[in-house]
Amino acid sequence: MNISLKKVYVILYWIIITLIMLYDRRYLSQKVGLGHFVECTVVRVGLLLILAHLNINVLMPRFLERGRTLIYILLIGLAVTIYIFLQQAYDVYLYGFVLGDKDFTIRAASGYLVFTTIWYLILTVIFYRALDWYEQKKQVEILEQEIQQLKENELILSREDESSEMFVKSGTKKIKIDRDAITYVQGLKDYAILFSGREKLIVKGSLKSVEEMFPAGMLVRIHKSYLVARKKVSAVSSGKVMIGNQAVPIGRSYRENVGKIVGDS
Repeated sequence: MNISLKKVYVILYWIIITLIMLYDRRYLSQKVGLGHFVECTVVRVGLLLILAHLNINVLMPRFLERGRTLIYILLIGLAVTIYIFLQQAYDVYLYGFVLGDKDFTIRAASGYLVFTTIWYLILTVIFYRALDWYEQKKQVEILEQEIQQLKENELILSREDESSEMFVKSGTKKIKIDRDAITYVQGLKDYAILFSGREKLIVKGSLKSVEEMFPAGMLVRIHKSYLVARKKVSAVSSGKVMIGNQAVPIGRSYRENVGKIVGDS
């Protein structure tokens, strides 16, 4: 998916969530024309949006998705507690100090407030997961379109013996790439995807045929669907290798090949 288009989807997502929150708190509209309406709306909805953003972009990816469930539960509970405290602190400021309501007293958080807060957190996660699913679906569609175009043309690879440059013919175009810039290769049925930084190139042929296009030992097979450039690997663990910020899985049948990376580094 185009990055700019993805940003548009994310912005639309937060707009929709904001509108839902405003609709649920439509009692605020009854205060239009009264003092502190805008301030009250921004604080109440803004705090809830911050809580939802913290949950989706920080707590879930760093803890829940990494199997650290207990820590996630403790932190999200703490975040909800702080959110409710800030809501009540604002009420104290608005009613007690600004409006001077002598009869105002702060009350303990009701079960309804806790319930609606948790409900909004769940709602935002559902919407965000739906957005991720749609984005992945679009990426698959784009990739399938690229593959379909390649089926109508023979992709010819040629390389110069004493150069690291590689010519790739796709349709009527010839593209020159530096084979030393290739970081890893992913197999996909009868095709292979060559990754070079943020660039990718789809090549017709198996992973074995792609491996033979490179100097011996330059690419290492670590999975039935992946080749990695040995010199591009920055870290190795029991289940994956890291190429910069990109994690590539290690297949059980190819663990011995990982030794070629560690041993030759």
